[in-house]
Amino acid sequence: MKRVLFLLLAVPFIMGCQVKKMGSTEVGVMVTNLPPSLGGGISEIVIPSGKVKIYPWFKDLYTVDTGVKAMS
Repeated sequence: MKRVLFLLLAVPFIMGCQVKKMGSTEVGVMVTNLPPSLGGGISEIVIPSGKVKIYPWFKDLYTVDTGVKAMS
């Protein structure tokens, strides 16, 4: 019975998950799309390059390409 209840509660979170693989020159920051009183806001943790990040539907991942670009 506990397993069924767990699955029923977990399904909405699992179905909305997103996956992002960071490039070799990308770094990212997570942003929680909830009010600050519910724990929303910008995370202080930086996601390093080359990592795979799985995150729920109520979060966004913002990436910045830090590679060297040639200017001519």
